[in-house]
Amino acid sequence: MAITIKKEILKNGTTSYKFVVNLGIPEGETKPRIVTRRGFTSTKEAKQELKKLQAQAALGIYPEKKKLGSNESMSLQALATSASTSNKSMTYQEVFNIWKEGYELKVESTTLDKTIGYFNNHILPAFATRPVDSITYLDCKQFVTKMTKKLKSSRKILFYFSRILKEAVQMDLIAKNPMTGIELPSEKKEQFEHENEVFKENYYTREELAEFLACCKADLSQLKYIVFHVLAHTGLRKGELFALTWADVNFEAAVLRVNKAVGYSTTRGLHIKNTKTSKPRVVDLDEETLSLLQQWAEMQRLELSKARLKVKADNKQLLFPNIQNELMHPSKTSQWIRSVQKKHNLREISTHGLRHTHCSLLFESGFFTPAQVMERLGHTDLETTMKIYTHVTRQSLASSTKNYLSFIKNDDNE
Repeated sequence: MAITIKKEILKNGTTSYKFVVNLGIPEGETKPRIVTRRGFTSTKEAKQELKKLQAQAALGIYPEKKKLGSNESMSLQALATSASTSNKSMTYQEVFNIWKEGYELKVESTTLDKTIGYFNNHILPAFATRPVDSITYLDCKQFVTKMTKKLKSSRKILFYFSRILKEAVQMDLIAKNPMTGIELPSEKKEQFEHENEVFKENYYTREELAEFLACCKADLSQLKYIVFHVLAHTGLRKGELFALTWADVNFEAAVLRVNKAVGYSTTRGLHIKNTKTSKPRVVDLDEETLSLLQQWAEMQRLELSKARLKVKADNKQLLFPNIQNELMHPSKTSQWIRSVQKKHNLREISTHGLRHTHCSLLFESGFFTPAQVMERLGHTDLETTMKIYTHVTRQSLASSTKNYLSFIKNDDNE
């Protein structure tokens, strides 16, 4: 509910401003703390004091209660002095705390963790105690230069630094964002776009994938082997895979429903969240993958029974839980895949590389259009899909060129 700043005309004809605000119920008390402030010479001064009180209340800091007797009163001069002395500019940290309350309601916990990391590691150490109205254009310019020299990619950090100053403008704490007019560094790109992706290939060929899965089957537990098989043959993200329940598998239609993922944050630990794009999708299953899942459904029941763990309802029972039958940490796959690759001297790719592998093989098969691959993998747009498509067609072109050369030479020998 918006707080109204009210204007008062005093007996001497001067204008004054006041407000009444409910700061909520302090811990250990039963009644809300209602605070009245008056004697301000402008609405701007009143708003600054209001925002400061609200910021302090959000941190659990409340103004002391004042009990006035029937004959007690405060002169206008005393009220004005009180308002003036308490109306110190808010610090960068205080404005950040107010902004964070709204921000954390809009983003996933993993994104929140990353953003708070930007502030804790780079921004707050330099500006936390600075009053926002003391931060100058020169301060900002020097900070931009420092971050640009220190980090390969500082653009996001500087964006969030400026976002708090923009919040201060919206709160009428400062007239203008001192970051205005300062050019942010551009993202550094390689001389040839996607060059690293071409020469450092994070995916397997069809032959390499077959060898990798054979090694997994020989060395790993059934759960771990099927995890890698499903990742390689569906293109799911590992967080999506570990969020699957048996209710998400339709054996009759041979499809998987993908509408959630496992996430991790320092505040919530492992938890279920939306997929990366927040867009649910259905993924068709091939016969071999479907058969493996049917076998695993039976085997899982036996294993849970042996471990004296309850088999949950289909909409609760995870396909690939940890040994306590709870959420598996997605990072576990990194240990599993490295162990197989090192033991058998296989080319190293990441778990996410199996998703790239699936995408590459879909294109190589010639049965899927870019739009169909985009839908299957849950990409938000064709750009990401087309990066892989471009690479696959580049390989095909190279192969065709070799065949052409061989054709020409054979023709010359005739």
